[in-house]
Amino acid sequence: MLKVKNVLEKYLAGTNIRSLKSTFKIQSNQEFNRYELISDINKMLPKTKVSLLNDQLNKSLKGQKALKLEGDIFFDDCLDSALVYVKYFHPDTVYQFISLAHPPQPREGYEKFSKDLHEVIKAKIKTGKISINGLTNINYIRFNVDRGGMFKRDNQNSLNKELDSFFAAKKSFANGLFSGRLIEIKVAFVLFKNYLFNNGPWPERSINNPGYVDHGVQWAHVQLITPFDVCEETFYSNILPYQSTRLRAVVSMVFDGVLQKYIRPVIHFGDIKETDQLVEDLKSVHRGDTGYIDNRVYFYREK
Repeated sequence: MLKVKNVLEKYLAGTNIRSLKSTFKIQSNQEFNRYELISDINKMLPKTKVSLLNDQLNKSLKGQKALKLEGDIFFDDCLDSALVYVKYFHPDTVYQFISLAHPPQPREGYEKFSKDLHEVIKAKIKTGKISINGLTNINYIRFNVDRGGMFKRDNQNSLNKELDSFFAAKKSFANGLFSGRLIEIKVAFVLFKNYLFNNGPWPERSINNPGYVDHGVQWAHVQLITPFDVCEETFYSNILPYQSTRLRAVVSMVFDGVLQKYIRPVIHFGDIKETDQLVEDLKSVHRGDTGYIDNRVYFYREK
């Protein structure tokens, strides 16, 4: 199996194909008594390349009789390479179940949580417990939510201490588990200064708008924390993060489910020592449970 995987990845590298997933079968052509790759990608490749690939497959499968294989091919979006999964052909396989995780989220939705938070802050401004001057340079209320949905907060400043009762009343986020591993998140709720300071209107995208789905994008920034230990707090995403002064290292890698490790690193931006360290830390990981199956995953660390 590993020999077939290596042959396919070798001969499918160096193409112009990007961000494509395709399936394949390898089976014997009875007329010519040799194995052939059967896939939609054949028509995207030069005939000479397909012929050489089939020649190498037959060398790797020499002595094997009536063998049938199948699998998936994933063409990278950053590199001219492909990731291949090979397995024995099972005609009775109907479904392939994939374990995915969904981050915890407010029980009442992001907008309601945000609105309640603002109402508490406004009330404390009126009573003098929170000063407007103290909020001038604060744009977010930040905290972590652990894998069980419980809040993890820094109570070292006076603002956070004034919000203790609010978080105690909210208790926790709802567990967002679908069918996979629980994950921890870092949340930064946006502070709407016009609403807080000037009695301005609440942002228009209201929970009362018909057809509105509360994904939290307007109300808070949510970062996913890796569900495995990589020495220090590391975030991940399926898209490249915006370059920001808050970030010190951004890399991406692909998890190979056969080799059970992250491979093919690409450094996007950051200090060279920091990015190299992040890559080395990820190379020691042997679990690909980020939920982004067979895609390039972007990992980053903040200053």
